[in-house]
Amino acid sequence: MAKELKIDAKLISDNQAELRRLAQSKRSIEKEMRMIKKNQALMASVGKWKEMTDVKHSIKELMRSSATYGVSLDKLMKMQEYYIYQHPTNSKLKTSNKSADWVKDFLKNGRESQLIDTANKSRPKAWVKMNPKKKRKSPTKTTTKKSSSIPTMNG
Repeated sequence: MAKELKIDAKLISDNQAELRRLAQSKRSIEKEMRMIKKNQALMASVGKWKEMTDVKHSIKELMRSSATYGVSLDKLMKMQEYYIYQHPTNSKLKTSNKSADWVKDFLKNGRESQLIDTANKSRPKAWVKMNPKKKRKSPTKTTTKKSSSIPTMNG
């Protein structure tokens, strides 16, 4: 009977060791699967980065065209949109889209030419405001006095 217990104990410890080995193997496989999924997601985002860089380069090329030469992308993004219609009493309402809600509402009682005329009058002022003239500093004249050195007799 003692021999049977020793065999059973050895069998149980062997089974436990095998279970521990399999559990460790399972953890390793799951870890590897997580790493592969993470790398796939990373590669997809790196691909997106490449696309964004391509867009950036094409925008830079467009920015070198004659109309936008000398204008930075930051300045361009801050620039007000060109508008065709402006509300005569609410100067904040400006658009190029005739199907804008406020344009439709205005056209029920007003004329389209009134919106266009208002926009035509305000557009030059808006352009000047967006592109102020840079004040050039004129070179200042400097006057330097020569210091006179009078020899002394103490020497």
